[in-house]
Amino acid sequence: MAVTIGFELSYGQLSVFVSSLKDPYNDWTDRHMSQGFTWRPGSVSFSSMVESGRHSVEIHVVNHAAAVHPGAVRAVAVPFEVPADGAIEVGSISETVPLELPPGSFLLRCEFFQPSGTDEDERARLT
Repeated sequence: MAVTIGFELSYGQLSVFVSSLKDPYNDWTDRHMSQGFTWRPGSVSFSSMVESGRHSVEIHVVNHAAAVHPGAVRAVAVPFEVPADGAIEVGSISETVPLELPPGSFLLRCEFFQPSGTDEDERARLT
């Protein structure tokens, strides 16, 4: 499965979380900022390359992830459990996109690409 979604990113974070989670957004400490992500079961937020703006995110659901894309300037991988109903959301505090994925345990990798500096959306990839 591969899909590309677009949304408005805010507060410099790209989030992935289980839709049924009561408080889906994580608190950020100085340690989280320095490592580039914050994680807990059911919710992860990755620090983006820019503070805000439109983002285009490729989402790939695969059995085995390929090597990190050579154009990626930041890549982070964390464990992620998709619930039995498959309902997750991807986005940021200002806007999320609901998705349905196969339930199970995954290694979720987020790759950010160098900001373009043009009117194009910033790009990221979730695998």
